[in-house]
Amino acid sequence: MTTTDTRSTNRNYQLPFPSNLLAADVVRLREALIAIDVDVEALFDGLATKLNQTQVQALITSAVNGLVAGAPTALDTLNELAAALNDDENFSATVANSLATLDAKAVTAQNAANAAQATANTKASVRLALALS
Repeated sequence: MTTTDTRSTNRNYQLPFPSNLLAADVVRLREALIAIDVDVEALFDGLATKLNQTQVQALITSAVNGLVAGAPTALDTLNELAAALNDDENFSATVANSLATLDAKAVTAQNAANAAQATANTKASVRLALALS
């Protein structure tokens, strides 16, 4: 039985195929893993420099400082952000409830306006009917 040669799209690694014998696919998978290992090693060897802990920490500090620098002075620490949100652990729920309350008030106001308009329409209709009779 011949082995079907299937390959991955990007890196052309050998892949198993349903009609292949298990022994053939084990060999193919082994070869693919060796090729992946070689590619990964080449990737790391290809790096111009490997960063040490001090360099990594400097990059992190720089990124955090850049993020903080974009915030207003009154909101550039987590404590200040928490204070701005009234230290509310459930801030999103609080906002959602506030919006629901506003929506309910808006619906109530619209219903009242509709009722007032209906009353005005009824009065106008009665006046018109009296005037025509």
